Amino acid sequence: MQQTPSEIVTEIIMSRDSHPWLAVEGYSDIRLLRSRTYPVPLKFIIGFGWEGVRDILVEFANSKSSAKLFGLVDRDYRDHLNCQLSHEFLVLTDFRDVENMLFNSSALERVISEYASINKIPKTLLGRFDLDVIRDCIYKVSIKLGKIRIYCQDKNLDICFKTVDYKKFVCDSSLSLDVNKFLAHLNGKNPGKLSLTLEDWNNAQALSWENDQLNQPQFIANGHDVMALLCLAFRKMWGTMGGGFTPETVETCFRIGYSDDDLQRSEMWCSLEKLLECIH
Repeated sequence: MQQTPSEIVTEIIMSRDSHPWLAVEGYSDIRLLRSRTYPVPLKFIIGFGWEGVRDILVEFANSKSSAKLFGLVDRDYRDHLNCQLSHEFLVLTDFRDVENMLFNSSALERVISEYASINKIPKTLLGRFDLDVIRDCIYKVSIKLGKIRIYCQDKNLDICFKTVDYKKFVCDSSLSLDVNKFLAHLNGKNPGKLSLTLEDWNNAQALSWENDQLNQPQFIANGHDVMALLCLAFRKMWGTMGGGFTPETVETCFRIGYSDDDLQRSEMWCSLEKLLECIH
């Protein structure tokens, strides 16, 4: 049974462990981070989403406990929507989410080596994997999906994207996206809610932000879209993995392949390290 923030805070306060605690969104974050070397040993707790991590930090701050607690969450689209979280003990991901950090790390080459067909994957003139072309191809589609996600959040449309089946609207031979099929599929997954139209789609694609960083693909693309599209590409366009190959398999390979060097070069790591050094 999922613990409430109050129960988690009580557990922290009653624990006699002197090590600091790090609240993260989910189990996948723990699998990525728990084997790393920190300035001081960490104990991990799960907030079950960014709201849970936020609520744990807020409730813990009111407890006046001498224990040390920090939080780590995805940036999500809160920068685009002008509602980013701010807390002295909260660390944010470098990009939109952890998955985008993985995709832009050296782990991508390891994932390609594992799952791509050497005869299908884009290569440079020197015969190496062309990581720029590969990332651009995935981001070309995932940016479009990211913008419609932002649009729906900004308009408070309460549209759920969790159960979308990408092969219903993305061609696995070319990664081309059929907008009409996408809208029909998404609307079908959200019965009883406002149906998105082609006008909504076009308005979403026209979105841009004054802060140019927010226009970058790493901040617009949803990491789950990125992993799902890469999975789709490995099934046919860049590989021969077939229909049983899943985004979860791709993501697991990324997390295993994400090196300490990649992590320690990230702003996320530096921010967390500074917080931990203050209590060392």
